[in-house]
Amino acid sequence: MIPDSKDEFHRSVANVRRLFSLVLWCIALFWLLIIPGMQIVMGFRSLEAETSVRTSMAADRLSTHVASRIGTWEFEGERMRSLAREALRGGAHHPTRVVLTSLGGNEIINEIEPGEPFPWLSMDVHDDVTDGRRRVGDLRVTYSLYGLVRPVEVAFLGGVVSMLLLLTFGRRLVSRGLDRALAEVDARGAQLAARVHDLEETRQELAVQLKARDLDQRQLARHAASLEMAGSDFAHVAQVTTHHLQEPLRTVLSYAQLLLRWHTGTGAEDEKAQEYVDFIRGGINRMKEQLRALSSYVALREADFSTTMLDLGVLMEDLAASEARLLNEAGAVLEWSDNLPMVVSNPIRLRSVLATLVESSLRWRLPSTLHRIVVTATCTDSHWVVRVSDNGWALENRDPNRLFHLLVHDEPGTMAVGLAPARLTVFLLGGTLWAEEAPGGGASFCFTLPEPE
Repeated sequence: MIPDSKDEFHRSVANVRRLFSLVLWCIALFWLLIIPGMQIVMGFRSLEAETSVRTSMAADRLSTHVASRIGTWEFEGERMRSLAREALRGGAHHPTRVVLTSLGGNEIINEIEPGEPFPWLSMDVHDDVTDGRRRVGDLRVTYSLYGLVRPVEVAFLGGVVSMLLLLTFGRRLVSRGLDRALAEVDARGAQLAARVHDLEETRQELAVQLKARDLDQRQLARHAASLEMAGSDFAHVAQVTTHHLQEPLRTVLSYAQLLLRWHTGTGAEDEKAQEYVDFIRGGINRMKEQLRALSSYVALREADFSTTMLDLGVLMEDLAASEARLLNEAGAVLEWSDNLPMVVSNPIRLRSVLATLVESSLRWRLPSTLHRIVVTATCTDSHWVVRVSDNGWALENRDPNRLFHLLVHDEPGTMAVGLAPARLTVFLLGGTLWAEEAPGGGASFCFTLPEPE
């Protein structure tokens, strides 16, 4: 976590603590002061109304008695006390003292309730005693307020204990929860900071890698441009070589024949001269074949490789018909499976690949065995694998390291076209060409073709 954000979070937690404490103290104030005060006020109003009515009743009862005995009432203290006690009897609040005095200051009644715990916690209610026409005395009744304070006192003490427990445990629980949350936030903040640090290091590493990749791409683009230029130069040199060397070879052959005629006219050894001319003719023909192979290999880059749906079985029938003479002369048999599939390819280019593989197989046949060439196809997840197998020489005896060169040794002193054009053709058709040992001996040449969608 960022330091400023962490300090701000701690300040927020401290504010939450203070706010929670303030709320608890407000609840305590409301519970301990406001509610008891409202109870006391309401109880005092009820007490005031009740005592006023009861005191008025007692004063009326005494006034009635005074009116009937106007001359002797001041001497009837016991009777007056009994009347006052009867009038004040009942109700929720009991008087603690009753005092009746005459206008002359003579106390007729002064009765005190014994056992009052708090004499000072009381309220006096006054009313006049009359004889029916004029005021003759004063009635003062004292009521204790302890009955109001007692429930509030119990509730107050219970509330104090409850609020102390609430404040103690509430603050402790909240503090523990906040402390745990704060510790968790600190731990997560540390983890987040470590993660941010790791991400920053990763970003820097990615920036370095992107910079290196950009440099590699620029170098690769320069190399690709250089290779493209080199390929263009190679194609140009190959075309020039294959086309412009034909004329010097014809000139050499023509003058070799003229030299033979001149030598024949002189009467020298004609057989020896003819042998030399044959050597020259053979070398020139081999060079023509090599130039023709080079020219056809270079021309593959610009050939038409548009693909279509074709039946591989029909293509094999056409190939067998065109290669029948060559197969008969070699004493070989070309076979293929009956369930050859429909493939996506160029018929001309695919036929040239199969023909090249068949001709290459014939060069490696065993003289004492009927040479059999079998073409099969198997399906994989995304393509077909066409396999051309034979029972000729083993693959290791066919010079596998040079088998896919442009020119390979055929017979002593002669060269033949290798499998380089066939491999390039398969590559341009979207597949690959390779060689492997055949299960029953001989060799298998395999190449892939796309499966129709």
